[in-house]
Amino acid sequence: MTDLPVIFEKTLDQFSSVSLKEIKSISLTDRQDTKFVFHIQKLESLLNQLGQCSRILQMESSRISEYRNRYFDTTDLNLYLQHHNTMRSRYKVRMRTYPFTNLTFLEIKEKNNRNRTLKSRFSLDEMSSEISPKWYDFISQHASVDPNQLVHALDVDFSRITLVDDQMTERLTIDFNFRFGFPETVRKLNTLVIAEIKQPRFSASSFFQKTFRQEKALNMRISKYCLGIVLGYPGIKYNRFKPRMLNLYRITQNPIYREAVYQHGYDY
Repeated sequence: MTDLPVIFEKTLDQFSSVSLKEIKSISLTDRQDTKFVFHIQKLESLLNQLGQCSRILQMESSRISEYRNRYFDTTDLNLYLQHHNTMRSRYKVRMRTYPFTNLTFLEIKEKNNRNRTLKSRFSLDEMSSEISPKWYDFISQHASVDPNQLVHALDVDFSRITLVDDQMTERLTIDFNFRFGFPETVRKLNTLVIAEIKQPRFSASSFFQKTFRQEKALNMRISKYCLGIVLGYPGIKYNRFKPRMLNLYRITQNPIYREAVYQHGYDY
């Protein structure tokens, strides 16, 4: 269940709905992404603005979806380090379950050297903590990683609101109520919101882009997987993410981000 305040749920009533079948017409598996972060207190104001020219994904009576993610990496977290070291081509390997539809997929996300996000996926019967050899060919085809070296690294669960613009050309996802699961602990982030505009090609003049600028949301390149690794793996290299962690602390006032800076031995 989501912890989103009831007043926000009522705010969602102003949106016209779009079905899952309709939204699949703009799946945008090859796209340009722009992310914004803000405190959940800003969400109601943003939703009021976004309701003017967008539609909301509705499945039966629900306009908020729950996502379950399981990420895999090498034992030395090489996929995370690819991202941290800004490699031009980098990958994420995850399983994602959509509890509402009871569908699970093995997904590969690639950020290529043209700064575009490519996503490929393979249907599974259920979530697993191990990579089966029967999936090796799919992984090898879509990612530069030895699938035999992949192990369960992190679980990331969250709630999501999905919008499309009136022209049905762009999508916007709004994620909140984050829960990061590690081998020995769980961390919850209830005040952070990460929004992502997904476009066929970047356009600063789009309704979504203009709305986020007007609302003064912070444009930030942020990966939920990398954020979870920084929070849950003390000692991991993370110099490039220090300014982002401090920005998240300033936005949310949640000491978890500042504690992460200290646990990595950074004196600011």
